[in-house]
Amino acid sequence: MYTNMNDSALKTHKINAHVDGNDIVILNNDGCCIASSSHEKIGSFIDFNPEEQSITQLIIDNQKKASLSYNSKQFNNNEIELLKNLAKVTIEQYIGKIFLPTTSIDQFVTQILEKPLLKEDIALFNDQAQSFGLNTELNRIAILVEIENFAEDILDSADSNYNPDEIIKDWKNKINNCICGFFTLKTDMFTAYTGHGRFVVFKEINTNMETFTKLMKSAYLSIFGPIIESDKDNLHVGFSNCHRGIDGLRESYQEALQALTLGRKFIRKKDQSYYYGDLGTLRILTEEDEGKKKSFALEVLEPLDKEALRLTLETFFNEDMDIKKTASRLRIHPNTVNYRLGKIAEHLGLDPKIFRQAFELRIALLTDRIFN
Repeated sequence: MYTNMNDSALKTHKINAHVDGNDIVILNNDGCCIASSSHEKIGSFIDFNPEEQSITQLIIDNQKKASLSYNSKQFNNNEIELLKNLAKVTIEQYIGKIFLPTTSIDQFVTQILEKPLLKEDIALFNDQAQSFGLNTELNRIAILVEIENFAEDILDSADSNYNPDEIIKDWKNKINNCICGFFTLKTDMFTAYTGHGRFVVFKEINTNMETFTKLMKSAYLSIFGPIIESDKDNLHVGFSNCHRGIDGLRESYQEALQALTLGRKFIRKKDQSYYYGDLGTLRILTEEDEGKKKSFALEVLEPLDKEALRLTLETFFNEDMDIKKTASRLRIHPNTVNYRLGKIAEHLGLDPKIFRQAFELRIALLTDRIFN
């Protein structure tokens, strides 16, 4: 069974049951699915007529703690009993009767990050994910939020009656509210605390990634303003490309961590999230994975599909970026070299006559020659 634990209907313990196709679904009063045997139904809106609903009380811990509405025409007596049990489980999960503790998902994510995954590991983690109600086949990015001195300033200075787990849980909710408050389109996401003041949000992306990236970078204060203290420099955010699967969770986290770490050291832009795709050669200089180095070179150079342009680019670098020497070596006119360099910039989005962009192109060419 899959549930949305944040729905206000669960807080009031007033829910509705409905049949949708082959699935029994639990709806809130707006018709939004908050529990179902199918994770695909969670968050979707389903038509139902509340006036046709019968109401029954649910007994939990020997007390009347919930009310369930359902259309008696849709169910026989046996199905109604099953329905009550499903509704009870939904409420019990919310009030903590059988719901796994908040640290369980933290441990689940931490275990994925600990070491490279083998096939048998992926199968095991997929089973665990299913028990949490997590769909690992969605395209997700990792948004990594780091709070400086979190342990010292927040955990250690908190009221002695406060449980550190409760503080971490509160911060998870704050971060979730920031992201959901800005990106109002409902998508699947879950959050884990990975230690060292870092919270990772694995968010489903079903919109244009380029648009999402621009918003994450340009609207940093609008998104995270509610949790930024007076010192803006105490909170940092890095985010990844889209990936799917258990190994995709690991890869997206590593990308977000690399974006955060390298962005803070080398890019150093205030009031902006750091995006892995903007790191360019920085990510290759620190990357140990040979496959990612190959991918980087292909990503940069793939649009350069004409051999003459690639030869011109390599010669231009070999001749110390001197246009006349390049023209002489290739036995073409300097204007032709200039024209080709312009075409290269147009195709790749990187201008070989600008030092920083030329450096990235040079590294891509060398990486491609070594690994591809």
